[in-house]
Amino acid sequence: MNTHTNIGSIQKIEIVLAQFMTVSKPDEKNQVTVTNSDAWTEMNFAHLSASFEEPEKQVGQGLVYESSLEWLMAKNNPDNHKEAFRFSGKKVVIRFTDGNGQQYLMGSQDKPVKVLVKRMVPAVPSGFNGYKLSAKILNPRPVPFVA
Repeated sequence: MNTHTNIGSIQKIEIVLAQFMTVSKPDEKNQVTVTNSDAWTEMNFAHLSASFEEPEKQVGQGLVYESSLEWLMAKNNPDNHKEAFRFSGKKVVIRFTDGNGQQYLMGSQDKPVKVLVKRMVPAVPSGFNGYKLSAKILNPRPVPFVA
């Protein structure tokens, strides 16, 4: 099975409320098909700030994958502030694209993820002023590829 220890160079992050979409079950290549996906919102984020990790973790039920996506959003205009909190705490599905154009999917209608938003207060005047957004999910298999 294909695992994604660390996906770098994330170029695009899109979010949709889980109730507005349908995701097929992963096939033998760990690929899914997404339908009813007209409502995606592309997230604005600081260049090269997005990261994805998916370490394997042993739990009582066996091996699971702890998928974690994080990105930074500058607080440089009111639209970014609204966008940062638009999906905060809601049940969503996240589609992200790496530097090679490969798309991955976190969550589904049956098992959505939640986006957490943390306000970053710089310790020095030249520090980052904005928001750190993150999403995590535990799965019995790695996050699927979008076919």
